[in-house]
Amino acid sequence: MSKRWHFNPYHQRIDEALEKCPTPPEADTEWELFEVFVRERRGDHPVHVGSLHAPDHEMALVLAKEQYLRRGRGVQIWVAPSRCIAATPIEDADVFEHTTDKSYREAYGYKVAETVRKIRQKLKSHA
Repeated sequence: MSKRWHFNPYHQRIDEALEKCPTPPEADTEWELFEVFVRERRGDHPVHVGSLHAPDHEMALVLAKEQYLRRGRGVQIWVAPSRCIAATPIEDADVFEHTTDKSYREAYGYKVAETVRKIRQKLKSHA
């Protein structure tokens, strides 16, 4: 069984640790980036609370619980690798511009509320 070298984040003298290891291991400090989502209560939508680095999804769940729910409240944690999330570039804000005017589909396209308010005022003044 080969001796495996473990990195201790609390070790203050990394040079001493490397001296004890005849061949220093290949640097593996770049863990995968995960996005963390939390549900505070049943029925709520998951809300993005932050990001963290972890070696795999199981450890990401443990680290997310410690990082984001230690003092907070939650009923469920979701983690997703950042590489799996697609987003539109900020520079392409024109993607969200409407190409045609379809205000007739929205309630603010009609002026019914103002007409109803005027009719109610007339009725109150006659009463």
